[in-house]
Amino acid sequence: MKLDEINTYGVDLWLAGFKRHGLSNATANNALKFLKIMLEEAKLQGVINRTTSFKNP
Repeated sequence: MKLDEINTYGVDLWLAGFKRHGLSNATANNALKFLKIMLEEAKLQGVINRTTSFKNP
């Protein structure tokens, strides 16, 4: 998946996978924080034009 194809629905599915595999909310939150950092950096570097606000699980 390309960075500019990431959307809220896909992130929600991704986060649900953490729970489905028995991982904690803290683990999912840490992954989400990392994703947000990567997307913001991609925006700053001009790789993508926007970022989406994703909610914590």
